[in-house]
Amino acid sequence: MIVTRFAPSPTGLLHLGHAFAAITAAENGDDFLLRIEDLDRGRSRDGYIEAIYRDLKWLGLSWDEPVLRQSRRAPAYAAALAGPLTFLEHGKTLPVDPARFGDIVLARKDFKGEGWPAAYHLAVVVDDAFQGVTLVTRGEDLLPATHPQRLLQALLGLPEPAYAHHPLVLDENGKKFSKRDSSVTLASLRESGATPSDIRARLGL
Repeated sequence: MIVTRFAPSPTGLLHLGHAFAAITAAENGDDFLLRIEDLDRGRSRDGYIEAIYRDLKWLGLSWDEPVLRQSRRAPAYAAALAGPLTFLEHGKTLPVDPARFGDIVLARKDFKGEGWPAAYHLAVVVDDAFQGVTLVTRGEDLLPATHPQRLLQALLGLPEPAYAHHPLVLDENGKKFSKRDSSVTLASLRESGATPSDIRARLGL
């Protein structure tokens, strides 16, 4: 069974790039999960979470419940940090190059499982393992992140999902869409009369 996931951050409204990622994940899995990556407490908003649900349902997508929210997973991240690490023999165990991404932050120095959660890379690998994700589909801009995440999976003794990095959806100027561009949010397109079929056609899906 293939388990996929769409894991947006609730820091803005979803745009066409998100729609492509969500539909791609949903159509490539037997089970499709939704995860809310709300680690950025300064920018995450509950209103954006509700908008994510609304936009995905409008696109015709459904997902397994309950929806996992990373802000509620601090104890799991603390347990991963406190647990034993797997020994890796230098140069013989991983077909990745963690140095490509540079040094990464896993958690605040005073992180004890309460308050501020762990950082992105640790949370992602812990949650993918917890949710049984077997295929990660995401934009090619996140390909470099696969290197440190694969290393963390090995060190923490976590299963390794397969990865598929798809091309980015670009605007007419050849730039990737941004949450700052309100003209291409799914909400604005819906309000202007676009249908889910229009969105799929525009994305070539």
